[in-house]
Amino acid sequence: MTRDAMPFSKQEASTDMFKCGKCKQRKCTYYQMQTRSADEPLTTFVSCVHCGNHWRF
Repeated sequence: MTRDAMPFSKQEASTDMFKCGKCKQRKCTYYQMQTRSADEPLTTFVSCVHCGNHWRF
């Protein structure tokens, strides 16, 4: 199997580093993924455990 055909397995981590803009709670999960070219930084996807709001940066 080539590297391009390998299935993606996202591993989420819990943290209080991010604050939800909707409910202002700090219980979040996040994961990072390369969504652009290799010389660009990783994209971080964050989800609020309390209200389900999600965002990326």
